[in-house]
Amino acid sequence: MSSLIILKIYHIDAEGMKLGRLASVIKKTVLFHITTATDRPYKSVPNYLIVVSNCSKILTSPNRIRNKKYFFHSGCPGGLRTLSWGALNLTNPEKVVELALRRMLPSTVHSKNILRKVRFHRHEYMERESLRIIRLR
Repeated sequence: MSSLIILKIYHIDAEGMKLGRLASVIKKTVLFHITTATDRPYKSVPNYLIVVSNCSKILTSPNRIRNKKYFFHSGCPGGLRTLSWGALNLTNPEKVVELALRRMLPSTVHSKNILRKVRFHRHEYMERESLRIIRLR
């Protein structure tokens, strides 16, 4: 006997939204399901997938494009890399939104499970179907 899992797909259009506002909307309402006073963020994550499209069309100020820096360190001596917001947004705008969401969440196992359920797209996402059914053995 096999069981069925129904996977709901939520689509969020990021065009015209500010970066921090977009990340907080994803975090609060969709990921943690905090819509009422009785909801708790430590409950297990339900079966759904969140698709964020148009990541290249988010709004930001001109100062942030020049002054905001992302720091990455490899752990080796002299392994510090810095990227400006503008350079990272030109090459990989999905990474900008992913980093904003990842750094807004606490660094726990629950957050890693949540981030696995979010997909980022540079352009418009073509929705094939709103429900996907996965059959387990």
